[in-house]
Amino acid sequence: MSKPRLMIRMASIVLATMLAVVAKSASAQDPGCDPLRIYDMIIPTAVDDASQRGADEVVVIRYIPGDTSVDREFRITIVASANGTITATRIDPAQSSIHAQLRNAEERKPAAACEELLKDFRLERRHLHDQPVLRRLLRGLNRIKMPVRLPSEIYLDAPRYEIVEWAKMNQVSFSIYDGSDRTVRPLIDWVKSVAAAFPTRTPADDVFAPR
Repeated sequence: MSKPRLMIRMASIVLATMLAVVAKSASAQDPGCDPLRIYDMIIPTAVDDASQRGADEVVVIRYIPGDTSVDREFRITIVASANGTITATRIDPAQSSIHAQLRNAEERKPAAACEELLKDFRLERRHLHDQPVLRRLLRGLNRIKMPVRLPSEIYLDAPRYEIVEWAKMNQVSFSIYDGSDRTVRPLIDWVKSVAAAFPTRTPADDVFAPR
């Protein structure tokens, strides 16, 4: 084998060895639980099969407060069934925000995987069943007018609303910040009206740990 080919082969072997060591080191390190990953595990925006079953329309709302806010996250699901009934479910963190519960869980179990930490979270669930306010809110959603092209802005420490509307084979989703732009204000105001429909100061229907 010529000397240049031998040197290239040796360099390839060294590079492969270095990459293997880096990959092994990265896999051995616990990257921790990113809050967004926890949100997707606990209060996902995806419209699940159970919500779609027998439904004509499903609306999912997720609220994530700003980094320095004392507000708590929540998830609301509105299901308009084919039989004409409308139900809504709201999930809130119990006692403290999901972000705060994550910090506390990581302090107690610093080496635990995200999936293992889930049982340390406590959530509250509330239901609304076929009430006139739900029909009014869905009618209000139909009247919202806003452009598909959203403003190109940078937000600092602003709360974010994520909205998914599913209707059979069609689906649209928005991830918008509550800033100064008036373009998205109609949708944000509608989401706030939905959140206000739930009496969160009353006892929850049940308190549970995510699975």
